[in-house]
Amino acid sequence: MSKKRLVYFLSVVILVVTLSQGAFGESEEPMVVVFYEEDCPSCSRMEERIEASLSDHPNISIARYNLSEPGSLELLELLSTRYGISATTVPVIFVGDEVIVGAGRAEELRLRTAIDECVSLGCSSPLAGTPRSGFPWRDFLNLGVFVSLFFFLLFLQSR
Repeated sequence: MSKKRLVYFLSVVILVVTLSQGAFGESEEPMVVVFYEEDCPSCSRMEERIEASLSDHPNISIARYNLSEPGSLELLELLSTRYGISATTVPVIFVGDEVIVGAGRAEELRLRTAIDECVSLGCSSPLAGTPRSGFPWRDFLNLGVFVSLFFFLLFLQSR
């Protein structure tokens, strides 16, 4: 195989890996994380406030976790430990470094303030640094590209 073909092939591989990082990579981490239960009046009330606040800031991403779904309670316990809180009632809302537990006028004000500060000053995702579950697409793709490149170079060497 000529050098020209080898350069072309390697360019295509690099392009595919680069494009796939965006397609299969981690999505943007949410700035607002909400833990709730079904048929919870306080959760519904705070959800309305969240939607109202986020309508002013459509670029803020949100993740919602129903505590009856697998893995949600474990994630809440992990975040509660990290933030040093005791989550004894729902909803539990994480906005950047701020945690709002329960519902009421004070919690609504804290929620609105936390979202506004997150937008104006920037904030990290509450989920930053937490272990991810699910299939590691990025790792699998990188391994596949590496193995393919290895066998291709092995093939070239045998010619």
